[in-house]
Amino acid sequence: MNLNRTKLTYVILGLILLFSFVTRIYRVWIPAEYYFDEVYHAVTAKLYARNDPSGYEWWHDEPEPGTAVEWLHPPIAKLTQALGIILIGENSLGWRISSVVFGVGVVMATFLVANKLSKSRKVALLSAILLSLDGLVFVQSRIAMNDIHVTFFILMSVFFYSKWKDSQEKQLNLVLSGVFTGIAIATKWSGVFLLGIFIIDQLLTWMPRMISRKKFPSFALLSNLFINFIFLPVLIYVLSFSQFFLQGHSWKQFEGLHSQIWHYQTSLEATHPRQSSPIEWVLDLKPVWMYVNYDSGDKVGNIYNLGNPLIFFGGLIGILGIVYTIIRTKNRNYILLVLAYLIVWLPWMFSPRIMFFYHYLPAVPFLTIILSIFLMSMINAKSRLIKYLAYLFLFACAIWFFLFYPYLTGLPVSKEFVSKVYYILPGWK
Repeated sequence: MNLNRTKLTYVILGLILLFSFVTRIYRVWIPAEYYFDEVYHAVTAKLYARNDPSGYEWWHDEPEPGTAVEWLHPPIAKLTQALGIILIGENSLGWRISSVVFGVGVVMATFLVANKLSKSRKVALLSAILLSLDGLVFVQSRIAMNDIHVTFFILMSVFFYSKWKDSQEKQLNLVLSGVFTGIAIATKWSGVFLLGIFIIDQLLTWMPRMISRKKFPSFALLSNLFINFIFLPVLIYVLSFSQFFLQGHSWKQFEGLHSQIWHYQTSLEATHPRQSSPIEWVLDLKPVWMYVNYDSGDKVGNIYNLGNPLIFFGGLIGILGIVYTIIRTKNRNYILLVLAYLIVWLPWMFSPRIMFFYHYLPAVPFLTIILSIFLMSMINAKSRLIKYLAYLFLFACAIWFFLFYPYLTGLPVSKEFVSKVYYILPGWK
């Protein structure tokens, strides 16, 4: 019976992943031209695919009219996009297919993390379903940017870390967590937030022992953590620039590149009409307008990376519920889950540069898992009314996704419909 349930779980998961892939790949090649930050990421990925050294060099003029080299972030995401270009060609499908694959991977990784931390396959499946219906995750899975990639690596690092915590004898899990931490940082510097998650989690684990029993972490444990979360990520980060060095760039140029990155990240004073604050992200108030097509007469096609508001606001209620559970049960897995959500979001409060809604992306899978735990408690309640409310909520999430699908993909719809439905809140316009 247990074997049959396991098979059923993975059949359902397979269907969820298939749904995620089909909805993400459909018309992903439209528009055929660059849109939004693809004028940086996709153009640079093309240079990587050609093994053109200028892809890493900040001093060049426009590689193509209206574009610029994307040297601001480490290379991993652009390398995967370059692979897509090599396999498919220098076209929109080629530079976006990597995001589609990693977008489906984020749904799968969310299932893995949810299953591990909640100890419930039903919660894990529910998490995957809800995440496949979120607009922010969906849109970032269809554009050549690095955010969906770093989100996948963050989730996988947390997954293997939680496996290692269950059984510290399985050293491979800690190594894999360190590897994914390194890859995350080599994708986007915000991957370093993982270190905050693990450091605080270890402190929360050891502080009671140190206070009550004067028991301190052993030198072997500290060394193990240092090797896997400091030394190994640094090594992977440097290795991610292998193409850079093989092209003949020097270590001095490597230092110069990172000096430029640091200066940009800490000194940028530019503004943007679609910039937003971390508080606005949580409330789903200001999506980024990425693309518009007015070529269909009385119709218009837009791409906004709007989050599913039911998931966003339901998740906030779920946080209150899970915090109550933590206070009552001291559930360590739930503590790690809430900690992960907060650490990949809260540090942006102190960022000196302009920020956008998609910076909230890595927090959404953790929010979805928290919401799924809360919904499952409703489904398991004795009250039929509470059960029906949970099912009604899930149905509403699906309705929202299909209703807003054109708004997320650039499918042309009537301007009147856009104004009355998609622009129901001023910040959504």
